[in-house]
Amino acid sequence: MREQGRGEIAARFLAALALLAIDTAHRRWIADPDGRSYGEHAHEIPDELVVQASELPGAQARKG
Repeated sequence: MREQGRGEIAARFLAALALLAIDTAHRRWIADPDGRSYGEHAHEIPDELVVQASELPGAQARKG
């Protein structure tokens, strides 16, 4: 991200999101009683992050 000129904060933010997504998918995969694959869990995480971020207080006010 830094090499693309997006700045330090954007690079660190996206790295933190990536680690969150990997960790969440791994935890869900290990705990899954149905035996779904890691990939199935990992595929769901980005959409879930977007939904939950849009529900944060003040998120709607900033969209407009």
